[in-house]
Amino acid sequence: MGPVFKPDISKFVDNGSFGMKFYPMSSDDKGMQIGLWGNKKLGKDCYLEGFVDYNFDPKKFVGELQFGKALTDSINLVIEGRYNGFQESEFGIGTGIEIEF
Repeated sequence: MGPVFKPDISKFVDNGSFGMKFYPMSSDDKGMQIGLWGNKKLGKDCYLEGFVDYNFDPKKFVGELQFGKALTDSINLVIEGRYNGFQESEFGIGTGIEIEF
């Protein structure tokens, strides 16, 4: 937790969005963090989205890349790969249904 700066850098991505965040300080002793996030539509009903965060202290990365396919206007079938440098088992894969409210 802390102040965040989120410049809009979406103009660099066609048919999607891209952004950056920067937390210069934290209230829970995790230090400074910078992150990138983005998404891109792939055709009519598929998308790719993800993020990567870097924590300056303790120098750890966390990231996720998700592929989704729309089944309806509010239900997506998703598969995602994850990396969490804070966990002993750093890599993971998840699949499921995502419901947007």
